Amino acid sequence: MSRLLLPAVVLLSHLLPTGAGEDEMITIQHPFLWELRHAGSEMTSYLFGTIHVNDPNITRLHPKVHTAFESSTVAWFEIDFDRDHVSQTEAISLPQDEHLEDHVSADTVARINRRIMKLSPLLSRGVLPEFQVVMWPIVLANLEAQVRHLGTLPMDMQLQTAARTANMKTGGLEDAKNQLRKLTDLPMDKQITVLEAFLDVMDSDEAAGRNQMDILIKLYAAGHGDELQKHLNRELHRPQISDDLQKLFVDVLLIERNDQMVKAIESRISAAPGDAHFIAVGVAHLLGTRSITEGLRESGFTVCRVTGDDESFTRRGQK
Repeated sequence: MSRLLLPAVVLLSHLLPTGAGEDEMITIQHPFLWELRHAGSEMTSYLFGTIHVNDPNITRLHPKVHTAFESSTVAWFEIDFDRDHVSQTEAISLPQDEHLEDHVSADTVARINRRIMKLSPLLSRGVLPEFQVVMWPIVLANLEAQVRHLGTLPMDMQLQTAARTANMKTGGLEDAKNQLRKLTDLPMDKQITVLEAFLDVMDSDEAAGRNQMDILIKLYAAGHGDELQKHLNRELHRPQISDDLQKLFVDVLLIERNDQMVKAIESRISAAPGDAHFIAVGVAHLLGTRSITEGLRESGFTVCRVTGDDESFTRRGQK
């Protein structure tokens, strides 16, 4: 969800040094790409699973994804980044004149500040919005990902920029202001519990020398959905995360949003059956039970995964 941090990332690009070393080269082996067909449309549309990072190894599209994108006439994303990123940032921020220190302990504030300072001594909370308490785990994870490749937009944003450059119609599937409202509306004690649990997870990974973003990128590049789903499930079942928190994140961040995005995809394609639609959402929304792919099949779509070595890949306008 790095789109949440676009204003901060733009600011950081002017504050922090770039070129922090070469990463291991990674090649996308099997893209998370599905063909969509429906009786109401003669066109083939595409569903693409992304991860919201700006690592060039990941943003360098697999040829099959590039062909699907170039073959499409409309592009849809979780939100319209160009139009909605400011309103979304406002929606996940504390009310004016409220601060993190008003709600959490000095120790918790210090833990957050330490994590931010580790990214760069030039970085501090003072240059960031006053995010709501429950948003800080997402903020910290995304900041770590973004500062590796400053000046480079995450995959989803790059795709929307390319779509606009190509004069494709483009927009969002979700309401940016309400996308995460069920989290930000949590009682403050619950928000604090979420924050402290995920800070404990981050501390545990740091002590073990584990980098979650590196693990996620490698699993994503390999393209094996079952392995990636198992990893995501294991992470949600860490001992620091209670059963209540597991259910909260699965129900609110995945299942409820999946159901809404299935309806939005149906609506968009039904409204323009003569267009080839390219739909890009976070890959976690496309895996497991109650996923978008499963929901679309139940709604009458034929949903077929495109493999990296499939030579029968469809071209523009074909059924």
